[in-house]
Amino acid sequence: MFIVAEHTIKSPDAFFGLASEIVKARPGLKVFQSLPNMRNDRAVCLWEDHSVDALKAFLDPLTANSSHNTYYEVDSTKATGLPSRFVVAEHTITNPDTFFGLASEILRARPGLKVLQSLPNMSNDRALCLWEVHSVDALKAFLDPLTAKSSRNSYYEVDSTKATGLPSPTALDLAVAAGTVRRAA
Repeated sequence: MFIVAEHTIKSPDAFFGLASEIVKARPGLKVFQSLPNMRNDRAVCLWEDHSVDALKAFLDPLTANSSHNTYYEVDSTKATGLPSRFVVAEHTITNPDTFFGLASEILRARPGLKVLQSLPNMSNDRALCLWEVHSVDALKAFLDPLTAKSSRNSYYEVDSTKATGLPSPTALDLAVAAGTVRRAA
């Protein structure tokens, strides 16, 4: 899950000196952004971890002498600009005409959900679709109600460190992710 940690910084030198400890964080814990203000007395950081409590258990002891922290889980079904991941949606199709008739709605998926491939079998009773999304939950929240009358779905996140053939981000994708460029609506 994505988590925002808001830091009220008491000791900027100590707080910003913790970068080497953050690098040694346990597997599964990632920091994506650190956004300090110009006075260096506040910062907002975007993290990914198993739970808010797990992040709090890691950060609070580490930053006890340098900041006071508050946390909240990001609603990835409504958030924009989150880091992307690849997810496979496996569809067991119960009504092919209805399922394949949803293509235009799927192509108009909300920002943060982008279908990259659709691979139906010849009998049109199964399909695998590759998506680029912010979270599996956001994809499920979009697809499950949309396809409820035409397929049963299961999902898994792709291990992009072992996968081959995944699209590489373009320079525009990287600039949008960094917040230096905005896509037209």
